[in-house]
Amino acid sequence: MTDRADFLGARQGGVIPLIDRDGRLTGPFAAMEALGSVGLAMARFGEALRFGGQLPSRIREAIILRVGSHRNSEFEVWAHLRVVRESGLLSEQEIEALLHGHHAGLDDHRLRESLAIAELALAGQVSRADDSVVPRPEWFEIVSLVHYYSLLADLMAVDGVGVPALTDDPGVTS
Repeated sequence: MTDRADFLGARQGGVIPLIDRDGRLTGPFAAMEALGSVGLAMARFGEALRFGGQLPSRIREAIILRVGSHRNSEFEVWAHLRVVRESGLLSEQEIEALLHGHHAGLDDHRLRESLAIAELALAGQVSRADDSVVPRPEWFEIVSLVHYYSLLADLMAVDGVGVPALTDDPGVTS
């Protein structure tokens, strides 16, 4: 049996609560735990994407938010909004644009290009343009992020996972 801490790894102690008020894993981690060694490999891959990739944090979190919004993943949107707001990675205007898929008007050219790649991956139409300002290795990382977080959205949909209950007050979720 794999230790629960193995599924949480470097995520522990961050702004995303990983255990709810009843001691259950939040978000996709319960599904990963149920999958045993396969789930552990998934958790480690996700940890590598979030904490070991080449993308700037701002771009990575913007892509995760976009995928979460596109896939209607309540948990991922909630969790990663906490990350970007706590760290100041994105402005409220940028967040609103991402959540509604209106990123074409964003001022940051590299962010816009990266999100355009993410949209291609979400639509299953990835094809690298030779004139892209985004380096080839980052294309791979963006496509990997999109598909990893899409997989998490699907796993959470199986159990109807949403925002976790974190206190004894049923009206308070964070």
